[in-house]
Amino acid sequence: METVIAAGHTAKASAILWTLLWELHDRSARQNPMNDPILERAKQWVELHLDQQFHITELAKSIGISQAYLGRLFRKHHQCSIISYVQTRRAQRARHLLEHTTQPAKVIASQIGLPDLQRLNKLLRQVYGHGPRWFR
Repeated sequence: METVIAAGHTAKASAILWTLLWELHDRSARQNPMNDPILERAKQWVELHLDQQFHITELAKSIGISQAYLGRLFRKHHQCSIISYVQTRRAQRARHLLEHTTQPAKVIASQIGLPDLQRLNKLLRQVYGHGPRWFR
């Protein structure tokens, strides 16, 4: 770059600089999946509705995109399906509530959108390998 500038080719140096800056920008965007506003809206919607049972079609419809496109976004940025993402978030919230509150596990199950204690137990064992008692 210094050689190009020293030779008086400022236009060429400018072009090289812009090329490098765009490459850095593209690399940063690929490494940070949080830049996708559609994905962010989807994740916010999931967080707001985590205490309810819902279908993925409801999520896609509320955001205004197809279920297939939403699925591709999640696979691209999180390397998992939407359902896996939702289940993991439910397990994380359940774990947090079990560790930081004294609420019964049955109540926590209902707070994360699960119908009963058995489903909570199954979810936690699937994600963490332990049941609810282990987190208390």
